[in-house]
Amino acid sequence: MSEGAAKETAFASCGKAIEGHLQLAAITGELIAAMRLPGLTNRVYRIECANGDFVLRLPRAETAMLIDRQAERANLLAAAEQGVALAPLFVDIQAGILLSPALEEKSDLVSPAALGSLVGRLHRKVAGFAGALDLKVLLQVPRHLDAALRSRFAPLECALAKHPVKTDGQLVASHCDLSPGNILMTASGPTLIDFEYSGMAPPAWDLAYAVLEHGYDQSGERGFLEAYAAAGGDVPEPEGLQGMKMHCDAVSALWALGQAASGNDAEDFLAFAERRIARALSIADELSR
Repeated sequence: MSEGAAKETAFASCGKAIEGHLQLAAITGELIAAMRLPGLTNRVYRIECANGDFVLRLPRAETAMLIDRQAERANLLAAAEQGVALAPLFVDIQAGILLSPALEEKSDLVSPAALGSLVGRLHRKVAGFAGALDLKVLLQVPRHLDAALRSRFAPLECALAKHPVKTDGQLVASHCDLSPGNILMTASGPTLIDFEYSGMAPPAWDLAYAVLEHGYDQSGERGFLEAYAAAGGDVPEPEGLQGMKMHCDAVSALWALGQAASGNDAEDFLAFAERRIARALSIADELSR
């Protein structure tokens, strides 16, 4: 798709959403321009309107059924009240539409220590989230995967059986998707966005997922965990954290395989899954030594 066609498509999609919601239109005013932003689960746009600039999140058909929008809204608002998330301006849980202010992001990368402190405050200060992370459900191989896709996951499925993780201990309000794209660096420090997969979870899940998705080396991981502990977080034992890393990658791999089977063309999801599977199997080898 050409750049011009992409802009026209973005404008049409955002215009349709705004025109269909009077409350949303009252906030934004007339749509002037729209630009597509990166996003795997949703269609995300930065929009210029008569009343200012905003970020408009619209759902993708391939992922719409995976999200509990009511829980997402409740968790986002709870996190925003504690100053660890960007508060929305408009939410329609039925349509999956979310409007946020367009912040002027700083070019600085979020340091491991800054992210560790942010996650520590999330886990310590937010009393509770709707919903809960259920690893048994998340690790079920989707029925719509064909035999070829199932075979890609089979080696990791065996490794998971050998290295289970404990999920019956302390649960904390967790973001559950701490990838770099879901942390914004602002003038006042980092803040979290995108609470679609949030819920109550073992602390190790957010910690393991963040370390993996941000590609921290040993020094980065140490700084991240030390800042998390200083903010009041309870750091798990090293072996437990390693085991959770393997499970994080397994869930990500299954999600990606499901997206590939559903026809989501936002990314090469097969390659995405293969990278996660390979990394998880490498962790399994370490745990077996």
